[in-house]
Amino acid sequence: MVRITAVALLVLISFLVHAKETDEVIWNTDKTAYASCSNGVIPTCQVVVRGTKVDVSHVTYSNLGKLGIATADEYQKIVTKPISWLKNTTDIQMVEFKTHAWLNGKRYTVTEPVLVKDGRYFGR
Repeated sequence: MVRITAVALLVLISFLVHAKETDEVIWNTDKTAYASCSNGVIPTCQVVVRGTKVDVSHVTYSNLGKLGIATADEYQKIVTKPISWLKNTTDIQMVEFKTHAWLNGKRYTVTEPVLVKDGRYFGR
């Protein structure tokens, strides 16, 4: 009984740590792909299509470039997350990502679509 409780507690702690690392996960309509971000100093984002992980972390830099007010290292905090699935076909996945960036006590927000086609990320 003690072993089962200890194992259950370890599994729960592991799940909570992973949930904190990945702030938000969204799935496409047929559950064959998902998008997520792990927010550290600079967020790491990916789109996983049928088990193949595609790194789309550059979306954060694209969003910060739209703001054009500071370099990435000048912001106090940066958070990126997927917010909506825009397109879902057998070879194309398009997801919108939102970035919040804090500078001098103000929060700035901008969005950017990400295109994953045939397992490759296409930035603009």
